[in-house]
Amino acid sequence: LTWGDPAWENVNSALAAGPRLIANGAFAVNPKAEGFDSSGEIWRPTRQIGIGIDNQNNYVLAMLEFASPEDFARVLLAQGVREAIRLDSGTSAQMVLAGGAVGGRIGRTVPNAIVFKTREKN
Repeated sequence: LTWGDPAWENVNSALAAGPRLIANGAFAVNPKAEGFDSSGEIWRPTRQIGIGIDNQNNYVLAMLEFASPEDFARVLLAQGVREAIRLDSGTSAQMVLAGGAVGGRIGRTVPNAIVFKTREKN
């Protein structure tokens, strides 16, 4: 979708990130098409964090400690992920599970987060 598309009319919240890693079960990293400068600091091999959907329609949160976006996409594909996008990289790419840092460390302070909470049964 482009921002002018009528499908956005009733959207209350959206998540934007990049690059796209996997689309329809295929490698999809294309920095030029998405407007990323792959020659700069943002593209260096570093910690990668992403979100995706696997072949069973489960959400997947993933972290790879030291890789390029291309490497990250290949690892996710090998694990059965069919849709994925990178959320962040470098020291701001952090994941906390049950109160503990995944990978054993927290980088710098970041101003936002994606939080998943189990739904309480009625």
